[in-house]
Amino acid sequence: HWPPAIRRAVIALIAKQGATSEAQLRPIGILSYIYRIWMAIRKQDTRQWSLQIHGGSHQGAAAMACHTRAQVELAAWKGQSVLMALLDCSKCYERVDQFTAAQRAVSSGCPDTVVNMSMDIYSSPRLIRVHGAVARPAAGHRGLIAGCSFAKDYLKSFLRPLEKRCNRSTFRDSVDDMVLIAIGDSTTQAARGLNEDLTTVRNALQQDN
Repeated sequence: HWPPAIRRAVIALIAKQGATSEAQLRPIGILSYIYRIWMAIRKQDTRQWSLQIHGGSHQGAAAMACHTRAQVELAAWKGQSVLMALLDCSKCYERVDQFTAAQRAVSSGCPDTVVNMSMDIYSSPRLIRVHGAVARPAAGHRGLIAGCSFAKDYLKSFLRPLEKRCNRSTFRDSVDDMVLIAIGDSTTQAARGLNEDLTTVRNALQQDN
């Protein structure tokens, strides 16, 4: 375990375009310098795991969009029908169960020592700061901290089972942005495949959260 002074994180709610209330602000974690130095050192121990769960390379939303567009154009050239569902999980980081995230990270190859030490930070009492005011410390068993360099990889390993459950469509994700792409010889066939996998993904996310 980390010492109490290092465990405590400040969650600052910062401005977000289109936000009309505090609930819509973006939570960013401000972590101890000691923990941030530890993260930088431990990156070498998680590099291969991170590449493996990301399919060999780290790609952002733009790359995902390019791959999706190429898949759609190829299907159209073959005379097939394509249907897509774009998913954006509201407060995705904040809803993740820490125990489940830790299990999936370790089972997918992340060193358990790294997982244990970072989850010790995630589960510690947090100080919520907004508009210059700071709330009393509060702790819980859900939430990855945006601001931790491992959080993105933990979310990736947390969502990986969804890809394996999609049997009639292609599942792609970039952080909390997800897309399901169903291709069929007819619009009806594509719609059936998309509806089946969309139901599967929705049920899986509900079970996890």
